[in-house]
Amino acid sequence: MASDYKTAAGKAILRQAIIENAKSEMTKLPSEEELAQSITFSKQHDKKMQALFRRVRRNNILHTLHIAARRVAVAVLVLFAAAFGVLSLNPSVQATIKHALVTITLYSFTDTNKPPARDWTLGYLPEGFTLSFSDVTEPFSTFFYEDESGQILLWTYAPAVKGTRIALDDKNYLFSQATIHGQTVDVFTATQEHDSNYVLWQQDGYIFKLAASLDVDELLEMVRFVK
Repeated sequence: MASDYKTAAGKAILRQAIIENAKSEMTKLPSEEELAQSITFSKQHDKKMQALFRRVRRNNILHTLHIAARRVAVAVLVLFAAAFGVLSLNPSVQATIKHALVTITLYSFTDTNKPPARDWTLGYLPEGFTLSFSDVTEPFSTFFYEDESGQILLWTYAPAVKGTRIALDDKNYLFSQATIHGQTVDVFTATQEHDSNYVLWQQDGYIFKLAASLDVDELLEMVRFVK
């Protein structure tokens, strides 16, 4: 019984000592007023910081305006496409829009009957290319292939139905057509070095696009083996 009492008393004394020590350490900390006085910036530093905040705020505003302007431009181009379509394909409508700064070829469709869902594959892939990224966000299925040099090949497809749109900035491109397996293939050949060539075609109710800085003949060879 006496042993238990001594143990309890010892614990109480130790606990009280810890509390007193903590209080003592707390009193050594500087007050908020002292901290405010010890951390004082020069007027020159304050001016630099205010200028920095203004620049960041201005950049954020300009970035927001830039995004808004691009959205408005896209909306205007779509309206132009609806009003000034120049080439009609059944069941698609291909419109070329000529603007002061850009030329857009827009593929849109009027068919409302969605084709059966299926996963298309590339039966032929140029040597050295492997799949690096894929994304399926309706209505588009998109695949990125890359070779060891970092060259990118883009392949995308979607049902050729109302609501699906593909827009191409065809400035600095030569337009031509080829026929593969009875299907008309639209070919956009880049006139600027390092720009990608494009081929687009319809097959079994789907619209397809291949884009890469490969030779056009190589892209057309890929079209032959899509299945």
